[in-house]
Amino acid sequence: MEKRTETRISTKVIWVPGAIVGSVFVAYLVGLFIAAWQQPNNAVLMNMSANVATNAGLAILGIAVSVWIGLNIYNVLSKQEMNLLLEKANEAIRALEGSYKELFCSKLRTSTTMDSYFFIKIFEAEGEFPIDIYKNLIELEDIYVNIHAYYKRGECHLDHSEIAGIENEYKEFLERIKKYRDENIISTSQMTAINMFVCIRLGDILFYFVQYSMSVQASEVDQYSEKIIHYYNKGLDHSGLRTHLAENLINQQTEKRFTATIYNEMGALYLIIKNRFNKETDASSWKKVETYISHAVELAQGGNTPSHILAVYQRNQGAAFERCEDHDQAIDCYKKSFKNDPTSYKTAHCIASWFRKRTSECFNGKQINELIQNSQYIDEVSQEKRKEGVCYLKKSIYWFEIKDKISNQLDLQHLIDEYELLSLLTDVNYDEKITELKLRSTIS
Repeated sequence: MEKRTETRISTKVIWVPGAIVGSVFVAYLVGLFIAAWQQPNNAVLMNMSANVATNAGLAILGIAVSVWIGLNIYNVLSKQEMNLLLEKANEAIRALEGSYKELFCSKLRTSTTMDSYFFIKIFEAEGEFPIDIYKNLIELEDIYVNIHAYYKRGECHLDHSEIAGIENEYKEFLERIKKYRDENIISTSQMTAINMFVCIRLGDILFYFVQYSMSVQASEVDQYSEKIIHYYNKGLDHSGLRTHLAENLINQQTEKRFTATIYNEMGALYLIIKNRFNKETDASSWKKVETYISHAVELAQGGNTPSHILAVYQRNQGAAFERCEDHDQAIDCYKKSFKNDPTSYKTAHCIASWFRKRTSECFNGKQINELIQNSQYIDEVSQEKRKEGVCYLKKSIYWFEIKDKISNQLDLQHLIDEYELLSLLTDVNYDEKITELKLRSTIS
């Protein structure tokens, strides 16, 4: 404010000489006219008139020059003042953009996922964006966080039209981003980062919608799956940001870990759909799933991914190999997964289930409860197959007990059934163990 006051004072000072000069000439003209009026002599009057005309011209010229000088100086000072105001306004806008940037990154930090970590690295490196862009990015992140949290708790009830509205809104947003780039409001690198973030998040939102929403029917799954894969692929198309950023901003390991996350999501999508909708998927689709997740595992191993995250990918990889009926590869992946995360009851369950299925295969595909209820099915197989079945069954029991130790709140019926079958197959009495498990099952 002090600078602006000083500028105004100096402007007034510049006008003083012009005003004084003009006033003197006007006073002089008035004096000449009075003197001429008082003279009776016509010659003198004419002479005085000539002087008046001459001096009047000089007076007008002097006033014009003074005004011209004053106006030019005033204009220069006004521009300086305006530039100063604009610079202060720009500083305020930059500070506000910085605040929005921090708000956006703080929302990303609330998530522990690899893709959020990657987005933080990207957007921290990319400088500031216009405020309206940050508002759209923050809104999208809020939708993602809320839809995940609410659906998992069964509290969110978005329908198809609302999901379609979110999609359309952010498609229009990406069109605006193109215009911003054309007008040089943002850089190519910034546009790439925004496109990547929006596409990945739209894929995530649809993923959770298909996974948790009760409004999704089995007949609609294929359509949503195609959309999700489409968005994830578009996001990955934009993920090679090292070409746009300084070399040390995003290292290769970080990008590998991020890309592994997305490939795992793409593969896990089909596994979740299979489990939720019991939807049959052809062999070529399962091969695609195995390819996605195997690529995720490969990238994760090259990106120094934390062992508990790598374990999830390896468990999914094992499930994909099972769907492709490559059972040896499947159990190998499950065991690697458990080695990387021995606290995972889900992986222990996968291993136990794998041995349980092999047990069933030894008895012509009959399920455990069928074998217990009808011992004739046992008699139909050879002694060799029976021994093999016992071997698999003992390993299944071993892994179900490990699962039970990791999490003591699970259904124990699998163990009860398997001990009963083992009693039939080996003539060993496991009644005491079975009674204990039944008691625990009843209490829980």
